[in-house]
Amino acid sequence: MSVDNNIRYQAKPNYIRRKVGGNDILIPVAENVADFNGFIELNSTSAFIWDKLATPHTINEVADAVADEFGADKIIAFGDTKELFDLMLEHNMLVEVG
Repeated sequence: MSVDNNIRYQAKPNYIRRKVGGNDILIPVAENVADFNGFIELNSTSAFIWDKLATPHTINEVADAVADEFGADKIIAFGDTKELFDLMLEHNMLVEVG
């Protein structure tokens, strides 16, 4: 599955974000525990994106927010955001909202 620029995505509630030892991590809960043994460590950009996806956003909205927050070039921010979105979609971490 690939990201659609016109669809709004939201993070599934099957992961909780915690700060452990100064690191941001996602921990699977509910049915994800059986499918995923461990946790996902987030860097500052991926943590920012995960937090943005607490509410529905398009990839363009998130990429623009990343560029603004981190002072990044919009094209580079879009490419990096798309890469993370594709990974999260592959691992069933996002839901399409419309």
